Amino acid sequence: MSVIDYRLVLFQAEFNSPAERDRAAHYLAEDTRPEWGDDCLDDCSADEEAIFEAVDDCVFPLTIKTIGSTGLRWVCDGGEYDADIPNDWPERLKAVTGTTVICINAGGEINWQVMQFDRTAPEATTKTVYVTRFYDDHERDQPIEDFERQFTTPEWETAMFAGDEEHLLKKADEQIERWLAVSETDEILS
Repeated sequence: MSVIDYRLVLFQAEFNSPAERDRAAHYLAEDTRPEWGDDCLDDCSADEEAIFEAVDDCVFPLTIKTIGSTGLRWVCDGGEYDADIPNDWPERLKAVTGTTVICINAGGEINWQVMQFDRTAPEATTKTVYVTRFYDDHERDQPIEDFERQFTTPEWETAMFAGDEEHLLKKADEQIERWLAVSETDEILS
């Protein structure tokens, strides 16, 4: 396994209401995330405590923005350990649906992992729907390379290899929109 040189994680989640979305944003943000023991947690509900625990000891997102009336999108980088940026954050934050897109620069290659969550599904857990996988066989690898070319553009690769956070953040919305569009057509699973 290659050493991870840079990791960027994109999230998008839909909530039942604007209030639930705003509560998640409140707990995610560095300037509003409460510390354990603050007054708001002394007599909070179990649901509120679960939301707090979903973010406690996790990295703060680089960006957080609302999408539509009940959507939330946030972007994180780095994370020394997996727990620093939980892949199932939308699920933990009590979202109705969520998508996690992980982009990793490891050993000079860009690798992707995409996870989805749907609370209305029979098994309401976060599931991996795509992982970059190469076989060291040109014939088998070509379809993967062709598919990923829409995400791993030369500009994206350059920014990932350089750790150019500013450029990556500018392109993050475009990147997650591409993955969402592909996942809606089920092309991601083929």
